[in-house]
Amino acid sequence: MFIDGPSPGAEYRLRLLGSPALASRSGQMSGRATGGRPLALLALLGSGGSRGLTRDKLTGLLWPDQPNATARHSLADTVYHLRKALGDGAI
Repeated sequence: MFIDGPSPGAEYRLRLLGSPALASRSGQMSGRATGGRPLALLALLGSGGSRGLTRDKLTGLLWPDQPNATARHSLADTVYHLRKALGDGAI
């Protein structure tokens, strides 16, 4: 799966088979945006098609045991860290 990056020509590669990983043109990325849930969120968003997925669906899949308010906060926090790492236009 490829994700458009923050500048023209920037790309990220999301590997889902084997050990999940996120890489840019300059190599493997690390940090908070490359943890399990952020990568799972990217995979879900990529598989959502043109209709996408609702916040409720995403929180239900990624934080099923959390109260709704806590899950929504976790989703917002995860999106924030992904945008910080990948650029606002990436997701």
